[in-house]
Amino acid sequence: MGSKHVIFEIIGRYNLSVETLFYLGVRFLKIMCMFVASLWFILSITPSQLAQGLYKLHVPYRICTVVALGLRAIPDILRDYQAINQALQMRGLELDKRRASVFKRLKHAMMIVIPLILTTFEQVDTIASAMDLRLYGSTKKRSYYIEKPLTKVDYLALAVAGLLLLVLIAYCLGVVLHTQVGASRIWYPR
Repeated sequence: MGSKHVIFEIIGRYNLSVETLFYLGVRFLKIMCMFVASLWFILSITPSQLAQGLYKLHVPYRICTVVALGLRAIPDILRDYQAINQALQMRGLELDKRRASVFKRLKHAMMIVIPLILTTFEQVDTIASAMDLRLYGSTKKRSYYIEKPLTKVDYLALAVAGLLLLVLIAYCLGVVLHTQVGASRIWYPR
């Protein structure tokens, strides 16, 4: 299949090769690129804009609302966690790694999680009651306060994404049609 360039062996059975380092480097770059892209996406869009975008992609508006509410609830849950944690520490609960054993810290963490779950359920109940009072879900469609039309940059991004999709499909079909083994060799053409 290919060559293997061993750099050094570890205990005779395991070895480190140039190919392994290349694979690990590519995986690391892939993870870092996905992290940066995710961070860029998270920091550049609000939950309402995400819900509106999903709705434009014909996702049911109830799912869009659940996504938006879930993203908006994360900071509240973190704030409640910190408040409960500080309140328990003021009462003498020890959560320091150096002063408490693993089992004590696990027991104390459960003392934080249970009130956190209860306060989260109370918030969910409040939100559900408010949505019921405003007749949420009584119609099949949803409207948004602000609907931004697509700009030239949006159309350019859609064109580039479509072009990349077509190139990927052409590549996959070309490899499948021109190899004897077929789809099993699609990512490792000779």
